[in-house]
Amino acid sequence: MNPIRYEVIAPNIARVDVTGTQVQVTWKDPLTGGQVGQSMGYMAPDPSLGSRVQASVKRNIVYEIVYGIARFIASRLGGTAGRIVSKRCVHGGG
Repeated sequence: MNPIRYEVIAPNIARVDVTGTQVQVTWKDPLTGGQVGQSMGYMAPDPSLGSRVQASVKRNIVYEIVYGIARFIASRLGGTAGRIVSKRCVHGGG
């Protein structure tokens, strides 16, 4: 059985409403344009997208923690030492 492509059914779609994971499709007759029914289903979230978002959030949290610690140390050291810590840790300099 071949999967049905969107391009094949697009002329039969009058409207699509998405609420969260729920998708409701209103169907139409492609010749008359009259509404012929509705279908409802649920979408599963893309696991790869969730993994990427979660990894990004973790990276940002770690960065903010390191950034906060580096700022704290730089403010306590002051002077040249503080600027070196700030440049290496906070700004990623070499």
